[in-house]
Amino acid sequence: MSTVGLRKLKNRLSHSLRRLVRRSEPEPGLQVLVRKGLARPGDGNSSDLYPLMPPALPAGEARRLLDLERGDR
Repeated sequence: MSTVGLRKLKNRLSHSLRRLVRRSEPEPGLQVLVRKGLARPGDGNSSDLYPLMPPALPAGEARRLLDLERGDR
């Protein structure tokens, strides 16, 4: 596992996420637990489990509400 500062993570979020997605092998500690029968690897996610949600607000409504809340700041 690696450590990264918050600013660097924010600036390179896409890169960091790609690294996580590419990692197909579990961490060595997890592999040991799996071999001992103390853990089992996940099955992965199916797109059927997480359908896309419809937008909560019509297009442009969030901006209008924020502008109204902020006023003349």
